[in-house]
Amino acid sequence: MIERKQILFYRTLMIQSLFLFAVFIPFEAEAFSGRCYTAELDSFRAVWNEYNKEGRYTDLVDDTREYFHASLDNKDTTAFLYSGITMSMAFLSLEEPDSVSKYMDAVSPFISVNTDPRMLLTYNFVRGTYSLKRDYNYPLALDYYQKCHDIAKKSGDVDNSIAALLNIVHIYYVRSDKRGLGYAVDAFNLSHSPGTDSLAVCMANVAMGEMLFLSDSLDSALAYSEEALRLAWESGYESVYSDLHLLLADIYAGMDSSSVGGAAADKARKHYDEAIAYSANAEAGTLTMLYLHYGRFAERKGMMDKAISLYHKGLEISLESGNMEFRRELYRRVADLSYSEGRMKEALDFYKSYAFLIDSVASQSMEFRFDSLLLANQNMAHREDMNLKEIELLKANRNNLMIASIMVLAVFTAFFIWVMYRRQKNMYKVLFDRYRNYAARFNAGSSAQYDSGQVVKSLFSRLEDKMNEEKLYRRKDISIEKVSEILGTNRTYLSKAVNKCAGISFPAYVNSYRIKEAADIISQHGDQVQLKVLAEELGFNSVSVFIKVFQKETGLTPARYKKEMNSSKMGGEDL
Repeated sequence: MIERKQILFYRTLMIQSLFLFAVFIPFEAEAFSGRCYTAELDSFRAVWNEYNKEGRYTDLVDDTREYFHASLDNKDTTAFLYSGITMSMAFLSLEEPDSVSKYMDAVSPFISVNTDPRMLLTYNFVRGTYSLKRDYNYPLALDYYQKCHDIAKKSGDVDNSIAALLNIVHIYYVRSDKRGLGYAVDAFNLSHSPGTDSLAVCMANVAMGEMLFLSDSLDSALAYSEEALRLAWESGYESVYSDLHLLLADIYAGMDSSSVGGAAADKARKHYDEAIAYSANAEAGTLTMLYLHYGRFAERKGMMDKAISLYHKGLEISLESGNMEFRRELYRRVADLSYSEGRMKEALDFYKSYAFLIDSVASQSMEFRFDSLLLANQNMAHREDMNLKEIELLKANRNNLMIASIMVLAVFTAFFIWVMYRRQKNMYKVLFDRYRNYAARFNAGSSAQYDSGQVVKSLFSRLEDKMNEEKLYRRKDISIEKVSEILGTNRTYLSKAVNKCAGISFPAYVNSYRIKEAADIISQHGDQVQLKVLAEELGFNSVSVFIKVFQKETGLTPARYKKEMNSSKMGGEDL
């Protein structure tokens, strides 16, 4: 089975098509006022649904914006809400979160408990998806999707019940949690209700494929996923082709044995390539996941150059789009491969970026809140089922159930904190070892590896001599202009030499010397070192600046670095 970490939320395009189809249906004419009449809105709904189906989100926005403003001018609240929410959904797919926020903020004052349930449902869907794309906030997204399901279930809206269930299923899939299979089965059964849209059936098959894939039932997962692809082709849902080929590729990769030439491996590779070929209408999240999964497959097959190229492409898309979901995993993959191939400087940079993300207190807190919310939802569903079947027995044992739930939650909390602590400790050790390895190479004269012109290399060599012999970097007033005068050159040539030979800017080059000496002093003298004195001696203007630069260079604070050094000397971990 291929490695499965967090899997990016990538079905926004498909699910929102279902919401558009299900929510934008005829409703009472008296809801309208001004010049926007039912027939006119009906025609717009048909256009919106067609654009969304074909992935033409820019056209959708262009054709809807004038209608949105006309609805506002004519105080037509219903048409205003429909068009505003529609554009928000389109901007989700266009990876324009600021525009999503703008239009959702515009319609929010008109949302109330008395709002048409269909609009309220769609509003919660957009809010939930925005929480994922913009904030990577799974707990909040799950809460919004649960509201969608409650609204749809209460109103007997089958299509939107399916859509809400599919989003909930996919969050379980993101968590690699096969316990979401029950929701997938519910969605699949509902999709066979009379009059259900073909997209709902397609997506229900996708949900079953995902959950069965997590359950290692690969043959069954393949059958459901192939049926989903067939339905998408027949109905012309172009925006989902890339996503479906990616799911099929992952399933075949899971079936693959270790031999490079296996039939499953060839099929996996074919579907990964098909996913890329159909990626024109895919959102950034789908593309990021695609390049990560394809890279992992290539790495497993020993195609390291291809793997690192795919990882870099995924990172490029992640950084350009602002999509955060898979950036941490991509950083780690690139760092590991760079390190294994001896590119220590590059590996260290990526490890530091990875550490910054994994070390985030907010990220860890959100992770815990998500798991707690899942547990709460599962307990809620369990209690509802018990109420229907054994209401009297539940009353008699309520106190015991409450105590048991508290105990389970306490154990879960303690275990989670322990896991996060161990993960963080391991990351500190990796960063410490990587930095010491890099520093050793730095001492050995790693600058020789750069292929630069002879004049530039000569200038850089003289700079290195000054740094090592006269320790220019200790001066508080050091600047590229003053060092240029010392070397008898100008700042342009010196800047070029540093950029060319060291691959970094002049300030970063100076700080690398400062931090290397700081790390050496901390390693040798440990508890005897006073950070204020050390910062002063190394040319920093304040302790806070020193700590910030030290952490940026090594990935660790000076105090953490000292602890890892002590732990390394003792040959074990400081638990």
